[in-house]
Amino acid sequence: MAGKRDSASPLLDPAYWSCVLTRNGAQMLRKTLYSIERQTLAPKLIVVVDDGSTDETRSVIESHQSKTKIRIDAIRLPERGYDIRRVPANINAAYAYVEANPEKWDYSMISGDDCIYSRGYCASILARMNLDPQLVVASGDWQTLSPGTVKPPQGAGRFIKESFWREVGGKYPVAYGWESWLLYKAQQLGYRIANLQEVRFSHLRSSGSVHRFKYWGAAMRTLGFHPVPVVLRVAKNLIEGTEPIPFQGNLTMLASYLFPIRYRSDPYFQCFDEGLQQFVRQQQLRTLMSARKLQTFRQFWIAAWKVLERIFY
Repeated sequence: MAGKRDSASPLLDPAYWSCVLTRNGAQMLRKTLYSIERQTLAPKLIVVVDDGSTDETRSVIESHQSKTKIRIDAIRLPERGYDIRRVPANINAAYAYVEANPEKWDYSMISGDDCIYSRGYCASILARMNLDPQLVVASGDWQTLSPGTVKPPQGAGRFIKESFWREVGGKYPVAYGWESWLLYKAQQLGYRIANLQEVRFSHLRSSGSVHRFKYWGAAMRTLGFHPVPVVLRVAKNLIEGTEPIPFQGNLTMLASYLFPIRYRSDPYFQCFDEGLQQFVRQQQLRTLMSARKLQTFRQFWIAAWKVLERIFY
C-alpha cells in the first residue's frame, strides 16, 4: 500500500492526503475544495475522483489546480450513469493511484463533494489520532446530538490510519456495508474508532437525498445485523426522529433488511465472513443488554435473541 511512515510516537507534521468523490456537483465541489485547502493543517495532496460528471466539474478542478499551492490530481472516470454502489470502487481507485506514487503517508481522509469543514477540523482529528496509536478511524460530526450520545465515525470527513489500512488489505470491499465494514473490522482487531462530535463539518446536500436509504437494510444484512436492533432503530426513528431519515426511508431500510431475496442476484450483495458477522451481533447484544430495563429476565432476553439469530442466520 502507500508508503510506510507512521509510528507509535506522535508526529509533529503528519502527512495525509484527501480523497474527494464527486459527480455533477461542480458548485458544491468548489466550496468543498476551498474548505479543505484553507485548513490550518492542510493535506499535501487532494485526489478528486470524478465519476463521469457532465457539468462544469472539470473546469472547477482545473481552476483550483491553478490557484492553490496544494497538489490536486484528478481521476476522471467514464460516464456510466449514476450508481451510488460504485463509491467503494471509486475510493479504491484513488488509493491505487496514490499507491503508485512514491510519497509516503500517515493518514488518508475521505470526503464527499458537498462537505464544508471547520477550519481546524483536520488538525483537531489528527492531533487526537497522533496521541492514541490504537485510534485508527476517526471523524467529526455534522449532527447535533444529545449529551452522552455515542456514534461511530461518519463516512465523510473520515480519517484512516495508514498502517491499519494496509493491515486490512488496502481497499474497501465493493459490496453493501463497505463503509461500516471498516469500523467493525477495526474493533474486531482490537483497535479504537471515534466520532469526535465537538469537531464540526456540514453537508450541503440533505441526508439521503441521493440514495434515499435504498441499500441501508441490505448492508445491515450483509454485515450480519441482528433483527432486534434493526427493528428498534427503525421504531425509534419513527417515534422520536432520532436520525434524519424520513418515514419512507425508514420503511425502505427495514424492508430491504427483512426481505433480502430481491438482492440475491445483485453482485453488490455479498455477505461478510461469519467471524465478522458474529462479532457484530455480539457487540449489538452487549449494547442491548446494558439497558437497565432488560436486566430483569436477562436470561429470557438472551434466549430470545439466540432464537431469532438462528432464524435469520
